[in-house]
Amino acid sequence: MRTLRAAVIGLGVGNTHAQAYQQIPEVELALLCDTNEERLQAVGERLGVAGRTTRWQDVVADGSVDVVSLCTPDHMHYEQAAALIRAGKHVFCEKPMVCDPSPDVALQQARSIVELVYEHGVLFAVGNVCRFMPQFAAAAEQARQGKLGELFFVESDYIHDMREVFVRTPWRIDPQRPQNPIYGGGVHPIDLLRWVAGEAVEVFAYGNHKTLPEYHQMDNVLISIKFANGCIGKVWVCLGIQQRPHNQIPFNIYGSQGSIRADSQHAEVRLYIDGMIPGQNAWATIPITPGESKPVLAELQQFADCIRYGRHPLVDVVQGARTVAIMAAAQASLESGQPVAVQAIPRPRQLFMMREDIQPQPLPELPERYGLRTFQAGDETHWLRICRPEFGASWDEARLHESILDKPWFRPEHMFFATYQGQPVGVATAWQSAEEETETGSLHYIAVQPEHRGKRLGLALVVAVLNCLAERGFKRCMLSTDDFRWQAIRLYWGAGFRPYDVRDELDRRRWENVKRRLAAEE
Repeated sequence: MRTLRAAVIGLGVGNTHAQAYQQIPEVELALLCDTNEERLQAVGERLGVAGRTTRWQDVVADGSVDVVSLCTPDHMHYEQAAALIRAGKHVFCEKPMVCDPSPDVALQQARSIVELVYEHGVLFAVGNVCRFMPQFAAAAEQARQGKLGELFFVESDYIHDMREVFVRTPWRIDPQRPQNPIYGGGVHPIDLLRWVAGEAVEVFAYGNHKTLPEYHQMDNVLISIKFANGCIGKVWVCLGIQQRPHNQIPFNIYGSQGSIRADSQHAEVRLYIDGMIPGQNAWATIPITPGESKPVLAELQQFADCIRYGRHPLVDVVQGARTVAIMAAAQASLESGQPVAVQAIPRPRQLFMMREDIQPQPLPELPERYGLRTFQAGDETHWLRICRPEFGASWDEARLHESILDKPWFRPEHMFFATYQGQPVGVATAWQSAEEETETGSLHYIAVQPEHRGKRLGLALVVAVLNCLAERGFKRCMLSTDDFRWQAIRLYWGAGFRPYDVRDELDRRRWENVKRRLAAEE
């Protein structure tokens, strides 16, 4: 697989990114950028990186760069991210995704970045690094698995004595454009609460300015959040507290069956679940190995894997934009003194493709020890092992049965597994939308494990599905896919699928970009 060439813009926080890239296999740290010439040369010499520039525009123009970490001051993110996306680069943007004094402008910038990412078919991740801290991930997983019951209250705070940080990074207290407390600090707890409680519908914020005279913003903000599922949440952002250690982010989740607490300073979670252990009369503390906590490396490793294998990042562009929507509403509430509705950020739909006039055709020849077979009893485990990394951890055996296997029109001979030495390594299903459907079938949930790609398994699964549908009398086959799954789109195009159901201007621009890329590869 081709080595990804990475660049980092901004070597303050970005210094950690640069070091992390050098630890990721098949990633080359190729270019560093910082306006501070002395820091640029020092980091370049220490890391042995020859590519250096003081102009972020040079990174945009460098056609050899595949992925960029954008680690500049908050208010620069929108202009720089938009330019990088238009240049066809995958972008890892430090939090916040965008930031502007006007809540309406910030919201518009977030929506614009979403459209640009989908239009240009690149991947975009936001550095909400708390999701990659093991204690927070463990707490969130307990909630997502339903072990706490129905959530009724969630809370997280950003409690940070920023005095020393302001000395190191004076841009944060620039009188003309100081860092916003909600976007700069509140982004962490707000994103954590969204992670477990879902989408918010309304916020109410109060604030004051009592502790940091050099900081020209409110330095103490309290935000109440109402979520769509009825849960309520609380975020406290405090920048002028007198405490040690300087920085603390607690994350507490409360449900009808139990509660869990975690914080950024301790590699552990504290858990109480009703009936978990008979006679339990105090919180159970579960330690987590501190050495496993390398969150920046973890989020960049995941992003590199997403680029290679065509997957959604954990905090993708829509997730980042939805957190911006809450922050924009909180800022508007802070200014108005009134509750403010959170604006929805819809996820653009997938691209749709259709193959007309399907006819039986020969299966491609596969390498030695590879083969095809249909569904057998017990294959649920194999389907989940192959598909969960591609389509999300929310898939489990119950959902697989409800969505596919227990439908009255499903037959075992409609699901195909690509195998290696008899072990399933890829899967696809010949699907129909309803039992009475006889004209248009679907290529449904196709996936091949990364280590077995490049063996024509994807093509074999596509042809197997087309043949199955043709033999059952279907005339055409439809599928949906994501712009960033470029290898899959090339495969589908080569198999005769073409754009279908192009509904709006964004769809049209997305397909224009696909066609340009296909033409460039001819």
